[in-house]
Amino acid sequence: MPYSIALVGCGLAAELFHVPALRAMADRLHVRWVVDPRADRRQLIGAMLPGEPELLPDPDALDTGGREPDLVVLASPTASHVPLLADHFRGAAILCEKPVAARAAQARTALQRRSAGAIPAGPVAVVHSELFRPAVARLLTLLDTGVIGRAHTVNAGHHLTAPPEHVPQRLPWRLAPDGGGVLADLAYHLAYLSVAVLGRPLASTQALFATPPGAVVEHEALVHLAGVSGTEATIEVSWLAATPRWWLAVDGTQGAIRVDDYRQLKVCGPDGLWRAEPVDEPAGGHYSALYAAAADALATGHAPGTPADAGLQVLDLLDSARSIAVERG
Repeated sequence: MPYSIALVGCGLAAELFHVPALRAMADRLHVRWVVDPRADRRQLIGAMLPGEPELLPDPDALDTGGREPDLVVLASPTASHVPLLADHFRGAAILCEKPVAARAAQARTALQRRSAGAIPAGPVAVVHSELFRPAVARLLTLLDTGVIGRAHTVNAGHHLTAPPEHVPQRLPWRLAPDGGGVLADLAYHLAYLSVAVLGRPLASTQALFATPPGAVVEHEALVHLAGVSGTEATIEVSWLAATPRWWLAVDGTQGAIRVDDYRQLKVCGPDGLWRAEPVDEPAGGHYSALYAAAADALATGHAPGTPADAGLQVLDLLDSARSIAVERG
């Protein structure tokens, strides 16, 4: 019997990532309810999913009428996560799109309110989806084998093209303070990847932001993280780039690994020679691997993804970067 799923939020994240993966995982995860205040988005997402899910206008409707999902997926805007986590779906496991909130304090408040209720709360996990990219998963496996020795330096970046193509028209809520800016949108992913490569603890030591005139959140950021034993990471993100690009470069004591645009992975070992490894996306995209792991976790009662505490630690890093940031002239 597949686990029953409620998908809350029918924006681009649901359309581009969650729905293709949930369709590919339909034998294990059945989306029975789709929740969004916009009727057109509910209908669009509902039509993309098998089994004719029930379409609901708000989370209150999901909390009533005997509807009991095994897993609630929060794919709604960041600002909605705090009230949804604190006040709804207490008996269900939660898989929340990153970040849980724009700031760590907001996220902690929501999780504390959820755990303080009389009804035992289901586990909460956060979507750290880049860990399930095949090239990233392969990189982490290679690091475990010691092929490049001890990893000590990460250089990671994500550039998106300038508005209006990306932010104002498609994700306007990112431009508000409670949307989290480019740090919550792009740097969050690269921060948890840096932690996955280098381990904890990491601390933000330098940050340079660029905020366009009239904007209230940063649109570009350069953040430096430092760890124990000389490990360090540099993260570069932008909504204003001329050319889109994503990269993750790891240097070790005996070699290096590079991933470009998610799919091009190259390894340089102690012999100094670079070798390319082919990387293929699974059916349903990398979120299908995330949902396979979520289904396995539901079977054992564990958090259906990265535990919320790990998400809080990433938010702490980003909040620290904000506190020391210098605005670029």
